[in-house]
Amino acid sequence: MTFARLCILIGILLVVVTVYAVNATQTSFVTAYLPAASGVLLIGLGIVAERNPSVLHQVILAATFIAGLALVGSLRILFIFNDPEQNLPTIVAHLTTLILSGCLSAVGVRLFLMNRRAAS
Repeated sequence: MTFARLCILIGILLVVVTVYAVNATQTSFVTAYLPAASGVLLIGLGIVAERNPSVLHQVILAATFIAGLALVGSLRILFIFNDPEQNLPTIVAHLTTLILSGCLSAVGVRLFLMNRRAAS
């Protein structure tokens, strides 16, 4: 699987999980849509990389940065995990964002380092 397709897949999963969590909890907070926003950005970056492979290096950097921001934002789950006021869909959305953004960040950093070693 190419990095571009991985971005598209993770972006779609983030959007789906966010829509599920927002609909299940009936929340109206704008911040609840942040994982979906990062998912839409990742989908866009994946499409750009699929159509124009010459910008793959820039897409890897941008997608890793977006995934890193999503990872930091989803670390909130560590503090609210045992909070009885949190709904199951909220916890599922945070955990999914944490896992998916962590995986994409790790893959992006690894690809970046491999490209740097190959260039030297």
